[in-house]
Amino acid sequence: MHVQLRERLADEDPGVMLRIGFTATRRIGNAVTRNRARRRLCALVNQTAPTLKLFRPLDLVFIATSTTATASFLDLTHDFFHTLKHFNLLEKTL
Repeated sequence: MHVQLRERLADEDPGVMLRIGFTATRRIGNAVTRNRARRRLCALVNQTAPTLKLFRPLDLVFIATSTTATASFLDLTHDFFHTLKHFNLLEKTL
């Protein structure tokens, strides 16, 4: 999975801190495979939404890769958290 992040200006869409999009190209497979990959990414985001810290308005786009539909959910979760940590979007817990 790849993630693209864009910081928005506060006046672009006031009142909305986070906008999320999911995409999967034909390269990763047929429509069933692409939809499964997008659903899995959506489930990961829904699972981790409470841990995201948002001090600025963001646009996140999650791009499915060929392994997104077939990888174990544990591996996807690990990659997902690694990506969020890279962008410093995880809340620090003590």
